[in-house]
Amino acid sequence: MKGLILKDLINLRRYGRSIFLFIAVFALFGLMSKNWDFLEGIIILMFTMMTVTTFSYDDIAKWDIYALSLPVSRRQIVRSKYLLAILLSLAGILLSLAVNSILALVKDINIVDKLLTAYIIFAVATVFTCILLPLIYKFGVEKSRIFLIAIFAAPTAAVLVLSNMGIPMPQKDFWMLLLNLSPAILVILLCASYAISNALFSGKDL
Repeated sequence: MKGLILKDLINLRRYGRSIFLFIAVFALFGLMSKNWDFLEGIIILMFTMMTVTTFSYDDIAKWDIYALSLPVSRRQIVRSKYLLAILLSLAGILLSLAVNSILALVKDINIVDKLLTAYIIFAVATVFTCILLPLIYKFGVEKSRIFLIAIFAAPTAAVLVLSNMGIPMPQKDFWMLLLNLSPAILVILLCASYAISNALFSGKDL
């Protein structure tokens, strides 16, 4: 299991440099516009989406075929991807908090609020992961990129439709309840998503 995750992290080294360059550009933009709020979300979401890149590398190298010739089960391969996604999300949170800690030295920032924001973004990124990984195992990386756009666009479209229909948005009490229940919800979603991905990959001909 550790070897599978390490393989993906090694493959991501070169891509990771591009990510940090991209983050630096956004940081510079934040410095010029004096608006740092969006940077936290960008960091966490980009780190989480790096898992998708590992699937592309695996496809190019025909990794799954080779991996199954090793003493590695399909279940372990799927599990490693989910663990990788969680680890990358946590790494994104740590990096965003490190950036905010540095900013706190020169700017008045409420660290508690930033921690809450980081958790909310982590929860959203985890939900996206739970939806996207089964789609990748079903349709492959390239076709799933189309679904990825739809996944990000769907919430915005839903809000616009509901607003145009005059349906009121949920109030603060609803969001607080959802926040309190979110750890249990995320665990359930991860377990269900993993079970689906495992079933799809187990029945896949390579």
